[in-house]
Amino acid sequence: MCPFPVCASSLQGKTDAEREKIVSQFKQLHQFLEEEERLLLAELGELEKKIVKLQDENVTKLSAEISRLSELISEMEGKCQQPASEFLQDVRSTLSRCEQGKFQQPVEISPDLAKKLSDFTQKNIVLKETLRKFQGIELRLKKEKESDLCECWRKGAVSN
Repeated sequence: MCPFPVCASSLQGKTDAEREKIVSQFKQLHQFLEEEERLLLAELGELEKKIVKLQDENVTKLSAEISRLSELISEMEGKCQQPASEFLQDVRSTLSRCEQGKFQQPVEISPDLAKKLSDFTQKNIVLKETLRKFQGIELRLKKEKESDLCECWRKGAVSN
């Protein structure tokens, strides 16, 4: 017969059951978090690819524009060396070609891509807040456990 209000053997059985529950729940939590991490990273990777594609398109357009302008500059430099009468005859056609190839502004990041990036920022904030909550719960539980143990010692319910 156990002299204490709660017998040590029954406590041992309860702690074993709780240990199994904790291990099982943490395994499920790990699996869930790993899957969420995988999905978020895949989504972020797709977003990065879209941004890089947009940047590449802009570089291609700007390179073509630079090349076209370089050709026009070279042509104008050559025409400047001509006599004034020849130079003035070609001015109209040269100006016409300059106006046809008006400079195109680079494509900006679409509002959709910017929103998706903003969503990732918000998800990171939520993850950080959730981690803090878990850490706060763990700390609170630890303090409660220490307090409960001290109370048991005072009442003599726990033996060495």
